[in-house]
Amino acid sequence: MNIWQIIWRLVPFVRPYKGLVIASLLLTMLGAVAAQVNPIVLRYTVDTVERLFKEGVAVRASMSLLVFISAILFVKEFVMRFPQFSRHTEHPTVS
Repeated sequence: MNIWQIIWRLVPFVRPYKGLVIASLLLTMLGAVAAQVNPIVLRYTVDTVERLFKEGVAVRASMSLLVFISAILFVKEFVMRFPQFSRHTEHPTVS
């Protein structure tokens, strides 16, 4: 039995959960894309800081760069952590 035969045998059991499967795949894709943000931002940061250093730009003048990079990383972390904090948990009933 090959992989496609196994998948087709599982389809009737997965069909009722089609929405959850699609949502899981989309969130997995979002996580994979978000995992690439840190290396890209770090590359941009190192290249820009190196260029500013060669140009002799003062640290105070490059403060906007630091704020911009911090904002990008903050938003990325918020997006990645939002599903964890938004899960419904059981609340104990008060009697």
